[in-house]
Amino acid sequence: MKPEGLRERKKRQTETAIELAGIEIALESGLESVTVAKICARAQVSRSTFFNYMPSLEAAIFGRPYPRLVPGEVGAMLDAAEGLPLSSALLGVVMSVIERTSVNPEVAGKRYQLMQEHPETQILVRGPLTQVFDDLADVAGGWLEAHPERQASAGPARREAKLLVGIVGMALEDLLLRLSADGGLQDVELSPADWFEAITNIAHLAGSQVQGS
Repeated sequence: MKPEGLRERKKRQTETAIELAGIEIALESGLESVTVAKICARAQVSRSTFFNYMPSLEAAIFGRPYPRLVPGEVGAMLDAAEGLPLSSALLGVVMSVIERTSVNPEVAGKRYQLMQEHPETQILVRGPLTQVFDDLADVAGGWLEAHPERQASAGPARREAKLLVGIVGMALEDLLLRLSADGGLQDVELSPADWFEAITNIAHLAGSQVQGS
C-alpha cells in the first residue's frame, strides 16, 4: 500500500478533529446542544472548512455516508473469492468499504459510546452501514442469480443473498460487542481472523437453536 502523504495525513487529522468534536459535545451536553459553530470552535476550523469535509451537522456526529457499491466491482470481488464461503466473500466486500472510508478508531469508539449512552442514536449511527448492507443484498442477489452453482439452498437466489448479508451484519455486531468489552474500540485493529471468529459464533448459536440446546 502506498504510504500516506503529508496532505492526506492533514486531511485525515482535520476530519477526525471535526468528528471527535461533534461526538464529544453530544456526549457532554446532549445532542440538542451540538451546533456547527460549537464544533468549529472545538476543532479549531472555520465554518467553510467544516462543510468542505462534512455534508451536514448530522454527518459529523453520526458518520458520513459510505460510498455506494458499484455492482461490477462487487461482482469481480465475488468472482475472485471462488473457493471461499460466500459469506466470507461478502464480509470482504464490507471490509473493503469500511477500509476505504477510513473511520478513525477513536471516532468509532466514541460513536459506539454514544449509542450506549443515548440509545435513540443507534438508528442514526447505524444508518450509513445499513445502506451498505441494503445495497450489498441487492447486488449479491443479482450475482447469485447469475451464478446458481454458488447457491447453498434450492430457494430463490435473492432470498439467500438477503439471509447471507444478514449473517454478515450479525457477525459485525458480534465483533463490535466483543471488541468493546474491554473499554472501547480505540486501539483495535480488525483482522480477517476476527471476522471468521464472528461468523463461527453466529453459526454456533444458530446450530444450538436448531438442536434445541
